[in-house]
Parts: sequence; C-alpha cells; structure tokens
Amino acid sequence: MGRSRNDNILYKVQQELSLILTHAGEGIYGLDLDGKTTFVNNAAARMVGLELEHLKGKCNHTLVHYKHEDGSEYPKDQCPIYATLQDGQPRHGDDEYFVRADGTLFPIEYFANPILSDGEVTGVVVTFIDITERKEKEALLYKYQHQLEKIVEEKTQKLVQANEKLKKLTLTDGLTGVANRRSFDKALSKEIRRSKRSNKPITLILGDIDFFKKYNDTYGHIEGDSCLQQVGQTLKTVFQRAGDFVARYGGEEFAVILTDTDASGAEHAAQKLLNHIQSLKIAHSCSEVSQYVSMSLGIVHTIPQSTKSESLIELADKALYNAKATGRNKYVMV
Repeated sequence: MGRSRNDNILYKVQQELSLILTHAGEGIYGLDLDGKTTFVNNAAARMVGLELEHLKGKCNHTLVHYKHEDGSEYPKDQCPIYATLQDGQPRHGDDEYFVRADGTLFPIEYFANPILSDGEVTGVVVTFIDITERKEKEALLYKYQHQLEKIVEEKTQKLVQANEKLKKLTLTDGLTGVANRRSFDKALSKEIRRSKRSNKPITLILGDIDFFKKYNDTYGHIEGDSCLQQVGQTLKTVFQRAGDFVARYGGEEFAVILTDTDASGAEHAAQKLLNHIQSLKIAHSCSEVSQYVSMSLGIVHTIPQSTKSESLIELADKALYNAKATGRNKYVMV
C-alpha cells in the first residue's frame, strides 16, 4: 500500500530534520529521563572523539561530563543539564567542560531545553559548541588587561610621587633645602591661628647672616651659596623637633617658628644656634664682629593679638634690628 499524502509530508520533514541534525556545526544530542542518549549528531560525536554508536543508549554524563575543569569528579546530581530533566527549566551556560575520549577536557557553551509531551518533561535536547579558542582569547585578554592595570597603577603611583615631589619643590628653597617664603607664610598663618585658639604663645625667630653682602663681594657668589647652604642645614640640625619650622625668609635671612616653647626655651635655642653657626668656622675676613660667619637674631615670644602675620613679623624684625644695632652676633628678644 502506498503512503498517504500526510505520510509523505511527515517523511519529508523527518528527512530534512535528519539532514539538519547530521550536518549542523553545533553538537546536538537528546537525553531521556534516565539521562541516556536518544539521538546524537556527527558534530557532537566528533568533538568528544567517540563513534555515534558508542554514544547512543549510554548515560551521557558518564561518558562526556564526569569531570570538573580541575579533573575532580563531577556528580550527576550537580549537573545543570540533568537539572533541566528534573524541573523542565531551560538552561544556558559557558562554564561547563566535556571530556574527550582521550580524557582531555574542553570548555563548552551549551543550551539545554526540555522535551515536553502533554506538559510533562520526557527528555532534554542539548546543543553545544567548543569554546576553547574563545576561552584562550579571554584568558589572553585578561592577561593583557591585568598587565595594563598594573602599568596604569605603576604610572599613577609615579605620577602621585612626581606631584608630591613637585609640591615639595614649590614649598622648598632650592638652594638651602629648607622651606621657602611661600611655605613660611602658610605655616606662620596656621600657627598664629592655633596660638590664639589655644591661648598659648608662639615663638618667631628672624635671623640674618652678618655682613653677608661683604662676604659675597669678597669670596664670590659660589662661596656665598655654599655659606647659605651650610647655615640652612645648621638651622635644620638645631631645630628638629616635630613642631619646629625652618625657612629661608629671603636672601641671607632665615626664619624659625617654634611651638610649645617657653621664653627661656626660645632663648636657649637661639643661643644654641649662634654657637653652632660659629662652630662651622666659615672664614669671614670682612666681618666686623667675628673672624667667622655669624648671625644676628630677633625673637618674639607672645600670644598674637592679631591673626595677621605681618604684626608678628614686624615685632621680630624690630628685635633683629636691635640685635644688629647693638653689636650683632647675638639675639634680642621682645
């Protein structure tokens, strides 16, 4: 008896589906409720390195999905494909690995969709592709990204250090290495405000190298710069407490801000500085007060009445003037 028209149509559809299944580039297989393979295409068999006959009717998980990426055992009840058999929910992922016949693993991207009959799950269809090349590219991309992040981090750190160095340079006198006038103005303004808040006195010392113009004229500017450098470093040596602040005020003038110091402590520190300057024994044949480089100091020790720095500087400057007028190589305190 010949086939009916409907039978011919059904046969034709089945043939077309068979061709699609056979020649599809993706691996395709079906599982029954026991997890046994009901159908499988050539691409799937080729990717796992097994013959079609060796896959059909066998437990798929036991053959190709029994290992984790690290080689450890992969229980079937943890497999997302088998979860679809249990709950009928479609699943998709790219973090599973299949096992080839030679025991090597390869990463896959898969889609698991339930087969339904009258609303009941009767199996699952799985399509998958080998994503080894993609994973390798992702790993390479991650490596480059990590390297780039490291380079950016290093460059950022260098930039931060460069900015800190630049900031330090803008606040440091290039010749002597102590703070510059700009830095001094900020520090003095800050300490005056703190002194008024705490009602504790602040000490400001202004110092001037005696007859420095004559020193430069006699020994030259190179020796003059060397003298300034030695004096600057001596100031840093004498005034090295956490709250002490040393700056080059301008030319041959230096300034020191002292906090948490009483009047006698300020005088003691000033005399110590004068002694240290003399101990440098920097020859000064044109000085009218010593055979060596010396300094005159003006000291003000007070709780400022005004927040303006100029008022305190004016008092210290007057004391310095008196020290020069009354013999130099000494300090005067007001």
